[in-house]
Amino acid sequence: MSVSNPHPNPHPHQLRLEARTQTHPNAATEREITRAIDEAVFSRVRTYEESIAAAVDEFVAQKETDVVAATELRQAIREEIEYPLLDRHRPTPQLAARYDELRRSAEVAISELERAASEAEWHLERAKDPYAAFSDLMTKWPRIRPSIVLVAK
Repeated sequence: MSVSNPHPNPHPHQLRLEARTQTHPNAATEREITRAIDEAVFSRVRTYEESIAAAVDEFVAQKETDVVAATELRQAIREEIEYPLLDRHRPTPQLAARYDELRRSAEVAISELERAASEAEWHLERAKDPYAAFSDLMTKWPRIRPSIVLVAK
């Protein structure tokens, strides 16, 4: 027995809904079809969830260097600019030039960290609800919808 659908690759969530609303010859067949469709869809959701986790791991590894760089910049500003001025050293053209250099680098680092924070929120939203993220992806990109065909045993 197969579940027919007029669309070549229907939305996985739509398949799940149709399995629950179609007329079936008996309750056992309904349960079998519903279970099979759920298993097929959630198998793909689990694969997508694994890809989300891998993307998060890669993101964290990449952004770790940005955090280290920002921390090193903050320390350099303290040691090379703030502490000498707090010790009543006179500002010099070299100190001002170094401050400008560190400030420009800090602005770039802040921008990178702000972008990373935004990207981290995006990853977090997907990881919170992989089914919804998968469903959104299938809605936005119908051409990548998986083919799910059920054949009776």
